[in-house]
Amino acid sequence: MIFHPGVLTLVAGSFLGVAVILFSASLGFKIRLRWDINSSSMEQLSLERKTYLVSSAMNIMLGMEIFLALLFIYTIEDIHHMFVGAMCATGTLNANPVGWNIIYTKVPLIFLSSIWIALNYLDYRSEYFPLVKTKCTLLMILLPIASIDANLQVKYFSGLTPDVITSCCGALFSQSGENLASTFSALPFTPAKIAFLTSAGFFLLSSLLVWMFNNRIFKYLTSLTAVG
Repeated sequence: MIFHPGVLTLVAGSFLGVAVILFSASLGFKIRLRWDINSSSMEQLSLERKTYLVSSAMNIMLGMEIFLALLFIYTIEDIHHMFVGAMCATGTLNANPVGWNIIYTKVPLIFLSSIWIALNYLDYRSEYFPLVKTKCTLLMILLPIASIDANLQVKYFSGLTPDVITSCCGALFSQSGENLASTFSALPFTPAKIAFLTSAGFFLLSSLLVWMFNNRIFKYLTSLTAVG
């Protein structure tokens, strides 16, 4: 493993995150099963207190997960000079292919963390806490993603060795390559430009039609042009 401050922070932070999410999810599971806002029992009072604990811990932890995702990008960019052939973060990721899998866990982790923080904010704006069970369910979804993310980071950083010769953006986007990026790079410039501008025009037009008429057909059309 490369003993870089960013690497050590990412590994330690990811496992701390898993521990906090595991603790919160275990409480959340109990809260979800027994939550009854109409009850005035001691158990319900205890559950309400635990929701405050979970919310406080998760607000901090999920905020940190978002920060760690940004730190991951910064770190792999910062250590690229350690690998022969790497000129940016892409080269660092190619030094150990496991790194690309981390991107696939970081994206949903950021997305779901942001949703949870937003739901928690909305939940506490009501005295009836209508989103408690939803938040608890989301915690149980976040737990395996955070666990996989932490495991992948350990595998990735422990598998990095400075003597690896890696490829970078130039190899990925060269016309002689065999991957999808190379295929798109090899397309003629003028037809590709026309295709891009045409699809962008259709997207803007369909978005305008949705805004003006709020029609379901236009919504489907906008979705298709966005994918295209």
